This record gives sequence, structure tokens and C-alpha cells, in this order.
Amino acid sequence: MRLAVRRWPFAVVLALACAREPGAPPDNPPAAPPVSEVKCAAAPGVLCPADEGPNDPSFAAYRERLVAAVEKKDRAALVAMVDPHIRTSFGDGGGPDDVKWDELRKILPLGGTFREGSFWAPYVYSTWPDEIDAFTHVAAIRPGVALHETPSAGAKTIRTLDWSILELLDTTPGEWRHVKTLDGATGYVESNDVRSPIAYRAGFNKTANGWTMTALVAGD
Repeated sequence: MRLAVRRWPFAVVLALACAREPGAPPDNPPAAPPVSEVKCAAAPGVLCPADEGPNDPSFAAYRERLVAAVEKKDRAALVAMVDPHIRTSFGDGGGPDDVKWDELRKILPLGGTFREGSFWAPYVYSTWPDEIDAFTHVAAIRPGVALHETPSAGAKTIRTLDWSILELLDTTPGEWRHVKTLDGATGYVESNDVRSPIAYRAGFNKTANGWTMTALVAGD
């Protein structure tokens, strides 16, 4: 039986993504308060979530349609919302056929900010502090991220991390990341609970025909 897709307002989608309990499946988040109620106090070593999308009603409406198309895996609708010459790498090539839709599904719930008329998502990329090396650090993308003694969900929790920026002690990708906190505590976090600022990010621009996605790239 095919289930109907519920079209959540984008603010709710972002809140759900940010508030997943440690250990809960990424695709089945629990109920969560609106983003406006999510608590994140600005502090050194903390990257609070940000979303300026609602500041432009035309972009907000475009993004709602894009979120719905991604949820439905409606390729025709997705291609129609993408620039035919979208940049998908820092080399040659590109175009809708090279868009990694699964990456876009991860990006869209994580907000973003405007830069000189363009909108960039996720916030982990668009608000990353210049003084912190983007190649050797990641950020926790929700509150209550467990820092474990060893790379196991059953291992002792050293502490929980709320939106913390973490230094990578091993840059090898995997299910777990070995990290160090700002005050020197070391341990392991699940890869799904953190994000690199140089991971995939999406760029959007407004044209005479409305908003379109013009970039989906990773690296630098």
C-alpha cells in the first residue's frame, strides 16, 4: 500500500531534522517544536542553526515546492526547478542528470542564508566561521548529540553536545567520527549527527522566471 506524502511546512521540516533524539533513525524523527522554539545560545565553538529562507516569500514558496518534490521523488518536478546548466562539480560538466537528489534531501532541512542575492544551504556551510578550518572540523547539527568513549552506540556517553563545532581527529569517512571538543574532550560521534562545511551544499538564484537551483557541489 502506498502511503500519502504529507507536505510539512518547511519550518517544521527543519525543526524535525534538528531535534532527532540520539540513536533514532534519521528518516523517522520524533515530533519537535517549531524552529523558533529551538534553543541555541551563541557561544565560542557553537554553530547555531540559521534559516533566512522565510525572509523572502518567493524563495520560501519555491523551497516548499522543492521539499515536496524531493519527498515524492518526483524527478520531473525536480528537474523543472533546477537550472539546466547547474554546477555539480568544480570541473567540467554538470546538469540535472548529475544532481545527487539524496544529498539534496539531507541539505534542505538544514536551513541556510542569503549571500549577495543568492541563497546557500545548509547553514553549516553558509554560516561557518572563517577562523575555523573547514577541512578539519565538523558541526553537530542537533542538540543532545552523544559523545561516546568508543565508536559504539552502547558505549559510555562522555557528554552530550548541542550544536558544537568539533575537530576531526581522523578524517576517514565512516559511520563514526573521532572528534575533539573545544575544551579538549575526545570521543566518537555518529556521522549522521554531524556535518562538514565542505560537504554538499546547494546554491539558489532568482531569475526572470523565479528561483532555481544553480549549484550542488562538495569540496573546495
